[in-house]
Formats: sequence, structure tokens, C-alpha cells
Amino acid sequence: MLQSEREASMRFSSLLCKLSYPDHTRKRAKKTMDRANQFLPAEETLIKALMRAKSRTSLERLGIHVSRYGLVITLLLIGVLKFTAGEAQGIQPLVANSPLMFWLYRVFNLQGVSNLIGVVEIAIAVLLALRPWSARLSFIGSIGAIITFVLTVSFILSTPGAFQFSHGLPLLGDAGQFLIKDLVLLGASIWTAAEAHKGMFQLLIPSGRF
Repeated sequence: MLQSEREASMRFSSLLCKLSYPDHTRKRAKKTMDRANQFLPAEETLIKALMRAKSRTSLERLGIHVSRYGLVITLLLIGVLKFTAGEAQGIQPLVANSPLMFWLYRVFNLQGVSNLIGVVEIAIAVLLALRPWSARLSFIGSIGAIITFVLTVSFILSTPGAFQFSHGLPLLGDAGQFLIKDLVLLGASIWTAAEAHKGMFQLLIPSGRF
């Protein structure tokens, strides 16, 4: 389409040159028109590049929304589960063997520790979901999510049986298979934190938009 428009423009320019200029200036005008038409391929390339950039931006926006609200749903669901007796017993081996969190059982009972973790996870989910209204609060939520998933990923190293060796090679045990997905959630948390942090600075610029 762009090629046909360019050819039509060149023909029109040539016809306009013949009608508008006398013979002694027609050649000079034609050379000027030819030089101008040389820039058209560059303009076509620029337009195509802008279209590709717009497409990437749309894909990035979709990715950031799926990442953020996927985290929100995940944290809400696992946060609510922490108030059940089964989940409290399920996380006990992970927390008790963590060098960073074992002390919680010295302060709270089994269900109390689980309830506390559930409250924190739900609060983080709510903060993350506030991105359309407050980039700062969503950034705080993202930092909370980063800390949460750094801790859960560390369980892979501290929980007995998370790694099992077979023929000298480390393989994931049952606990490791359950926890390894948190690496992806950690990456999504870092990405949402970066986006929210950028949004905080865009608020200081009059032309900045979410």
C-alpha cells in the first residue's frame, strides 16, 4: 500500500512540475522532487518501526497486567488457605526449618504462625491491586511480594528433602517441586515493582500517563 502511494505521489509530482514550471526551470524542479522522493523509503521504514514498537508496547502492557493481577489472585488464594488447619500443618516443616523464620513458632502456636503469614499475604495482594489508584502503594506491595518469594525460594535450600541426589546429580524432591514455581513469581514481583516505581516518577511529569 505504501509503495503504490509513493508511485502515485511521484507521478503527481512529475505532472505538477510539467504544468506549473516553464521549460528552463522544469529540470531543476524535477531534480528537487527526485531528491525529496528519495526520503520516502526512509519514511516507510520509520512508520513500520513505529508500528512494531506500538505492538511491543501493547504486549508489554498485557504482560504487566497478567503478572500483577496473577500475583494478586495467587496471594489472595494462598493467604486465605493459611487460616485452615491443614495448611497450617502443611507449612510447618518449611517454616520450622528456615533459618529466617523458625523463631515464629517460639512466639505463636502452629495456627497463629499460619494466620500471621496469611494476613501478610492478603495485605500484599491488596496493595498490589491498588496500582490504578496509587503507584506508590502498589510498589510497596511488590516489594512485599519480592520478600515473600525470596523467603519461599530459600525453603528449597533449608527444607530437608527438597533436594535429592541421584547418581550424584541434585534432583527436586516433593517439597522442591512444590516451591520451584516461586522463582517465576519472584520474577513477576520484580517486574511489577519496576513498573510501579516507574509510574511513581511519571506522576511528577505533567505529560506522564499510566
